[in-house]
Amino acid sequence: MKKAALILLLLAGTQTLFGQIKPKLIKQIKGLDSSCEELRPVMSWDGRYLFFSRTLCKGQRSQEIWGVDFADSIGKRTMKLVGGLNNNENNAVVGASDSGSEIFVMDVYPADRFGRSKGIRRARLNENGAWELGERLMDFKEILSKKRLRGYVGAFAHSSAKAVLLTLPNKSNQLDLYVTYKDEVGVWSSPKNLGPHINTAGNEFAAFVSDDGRMLYFSSDGHSGAEGVDIYKCRRLGNWEEWSVPLNMGAPYNTEHFDGYYFSRGNSEFLVSNRNGRMSDIFQVFEKSFQKGNQELPDSAGYNETAKRTDLEPITIYFNANDRSLSEEHLAELSSHIIGADPSAFAVYVVGYADNAANEVLNTALSTARAEWVAGFLKSKGFVVRQVYGKGSYDRSRTHVQLNNRVEVSFHFL
Repeated sequence: MKKAALILLLLAGTQTLFGQIKPKLIKQIKGLDSSCEELRPVMSWDGRYLFFSRTLCKGQRSQEIWGVDFADSIGKRTMKLVGGLNNNENNAVVGASDSGSEIFVMDVYPADRFGRSKGIRRARLNENGAWELGERLMDFKEILSKKRLRGYVGAFAHSSAKAVLLTLPNKSNQLDLYVTYKDEVGVWSSPKNLGPHINTAGNEFAAFVSDDGRMLYFSSDGHSGAEGVDIYKCRRLGNWEEWSVPLNMGAPYNTEHFDGYYFSRGNSEFLVSNRNGRMSDIFQVFEKSFQKGNQELPDSAGYNETAKRTDLEPITIYFNANDRSLSEEHLAELSSHIIGADPSAFAVYVVGYADNAANEVLNTALSTARAEWVAGFLKSKGFVVRQVYGKGSYDRSRTHVQLNNRVEVSFHFL
């Protein structure tokens, strides 16, 4: 296909796709609020059950698993203690399997002699409609040192049951994110730190990976722009260890209060926040309706394809080796990404990278030049560019040459 035709095809095919993006509205879920702390929302694969942990309740000694059966409580959304999964330990659901009515729980059945989890366990809905424990998905002793086992271990199990995001203390006793995944024969890898562009001098925790494995969401108080604890997202670039530069999800997801524990399944999005009080509650994300005159249009009313976009996902643009400017093909990709957006509504952050073919001084200069080129293009389209910098080479090896020759752009809605 000729380049000109490719550009026209990309531009033509983007208007309808991005014309359907809608602004978001956060609402506290009625019936789930209490005087206790609610954490860790996890929805079952079929969308019927919403599980969460409840702690810091008066007279309650441990963390308990609660849930909502939407089929049983339509219009009421009454909380119910989940039978069969609670004991006197810190109980939590940490994922839901894509195989059906199966969830993953921290294995405290029983806990070790210090009250800590020994791993992750499966739980299934039996014929009588009760949840019962199954086999162990992961044994922490097989992948963590004795020193690690004595400290805090948080976890999120991906719906495929092939990857687990761990939260572990670092040497400064701050929390970092790690990943472990199964190999071809079903053996879990040793935990891999997600690196300095994910983990900061602060705390990173409450990880969630989308069902398609493409997006990572987590909570942090250490990234630039964080107000208290905020929710961030980034895109998977290669294997489970390679992620783009995190993007602060901004309002209405984040406030100056605690915001974390993001979870989504299908069209349902949830998070935890204490924006309405001292204790954290569970909130649901809805698509916001538009106003037309004095008439409010419901979400089902549809949107004009020419309406301005109010959301832009981060994008990674690749450069040819040693090039400081984009090729026509990659410029068309960037151009198609921003079609329909109101440039004055976004603050843009641009980060450039280079491969390891030269020394780090030259790599930094090349990565900076690339970032400035992309920033200049976006400025010419009316975008407000807040930050531009080059990070040099992606790593010190030659194993990620294509990944290294890139610029990452994130868009923050103002």
